[in-house]
Amino acid sequence: TCKQGNTIYVDLANSRWEVVMITPAGWRVLKQSPIRFRRTKSMLALPKPELDGNLSDLTRLLNISVSDWPLVQAWILACFNSEIPYPVLCLSGQQGTSKSTTAKTLRSLVDPNKAPIRSAARSERDLFISAENNWILPFDNLSRISPSMSDSLCRLSTGGAFSTRQLYADGEEAIFNARRPVIITGIEEVVTQADLLDRSLLIELEPIAPEDRITETEFNARLEEIYPSVIGIIFDLLALGLSNEPNTKLQSPPRMADFATWAYACCPSPEQGDEFLAAYNDNLLRGSRLTLESDPVAMAIIKTVDANGGQWSGTISNLSEILSSPLYSLRNSDLVNSPKALGGYVKRIIPALKTIGIEVTNDRNSQKRVTTLTRIPVF
Repeated sequence: TCKQGNTIYVDLANSRWEVVMITPAGWRVLKQSPIRFRRTKSMLALPKPELDGNLSDLTRLLNISVSDWPLVQAWILACFNSEIPYPVLCLSGQQGTSKSTTAKTLRSLVDPNKAPIRSAARSERDLFISAENNWILPFDNLSRISPSMSDSLCRLSTGGAFSTRQLYADGEEAIFNARRPVIITGIEEVVTQADLLDRSLLIELEPIAPEDRITETEFNARLEEIYPSVIGIIFDLLALGLSNEPNTKLQSPPRMADFATWAYACCPSPEQGDEFLAAYNDNLLRGSRLTLESDPVAMAIIKTVDANGGQWSGTISNLSEILSSPLYSLRNSDLVNSPKALGGYVKRIIPALKTIGIEVTNDRNSQKRVTTLTRIPVF
């Protein structure tokens, strides 16, 4: 897929080399592409889109709740816009919630592939090489994400580069530069780093009742039946987004404002746009809470504020002494034992603290830098 100005081109990857041109006026299939697309051996063809589709056919097939669907729909539509950052789609849930099937299906709507899902990348180099050969990177059944891989996924989400020594050359450097949509599935919510949570859509899949289960063969048959018309309605929404995009301005843009603005522009009505924004803001709040709840140092800071009547003031060194006390069992933490490291950490979690009602302010008094943490109302 490629967006140029107010036009999106989508390679159908079929043997006839047909592409779809999407403009604010609608979409049509071209027999000759004005764009030079690169194809890999693992790519599969998208179906020829059909008119009069309905996304409700897809929502009834997938195990995604009504409240989470606006986020998933926004992610699908964002995948076709090559000019914006992409949030990481995180699908979590216990065994039997159809995480892998959902990931395969969502990928098939944008970037069908012979290997629809794969295991986690072993290194940053592997991650960016995969990005060179795939539009969507779907990582299945992850149990954890290392801090370094979390940073790499952040760069991949908003656009970044990776460099390495070129093979069989001493002085040459190979540069991989990419921005790609990513899907992560796991039983637990494996994303815990604040930066990546800010760039993630957290979707929890509910267990499927035994009477509602169907075989994979039946699922694929139902999907194949609605596949062309679902692609058609997606292209309809993309055309709507191109039409609305120049006049879409969000009053209070959230994190990843380009993604949110594009998703809002693709909504058929202002009411649906507001529904998406409400779901997205709730998602960001959930991510902030998850950041704090998964971090013992953050929880100790919150307890310190609440133990002092909702406000604590002092230097970072003072805070380091409090957190290293036996009360919190953090004495062996490198973060707590280094005021400099602790000061940087507090700066990083300021946005997350504010979402749960703790404001951080800094005031330089004589030679001391005083940090104040205050409980504030959350609306």
